[in-house]
Amino acid sequence: MGLFAKEFQATDRKTEKCVLITVFKDPNGNMKYDKIFDRLLTMSSVGVSGAIQFLGYKHPVSEHERNLLSSETSGFIVTEFIQNGSLENH
Repeated sequence: MGLFAKEFQATDRKTEKCVLITVFKDPNGNMKYDKIFDRLLTMSSVGVSGAIQFLGYKHPVSEHERNLLSSETSGFIVTEFIQNGSLENH
């Protein structure tokens, strides 16, 4: 996803399903991630047929999580993983 985010495929420990974790970075410290995460949380309560399911998020991350991921990490979201495709190809 470029300069401001990185994506990882993972397995949900509870459901054993594939998920996508998108980690957001804020290298300059000027992104408005509070607003972005608030909007994501609001939108996640609306069920839309055919949309990727929003499973969770973490924002802000703890110091320990920041050390594990990257010092620039601002937060992350977890969505269901849809195989065989990329939005860049559509």
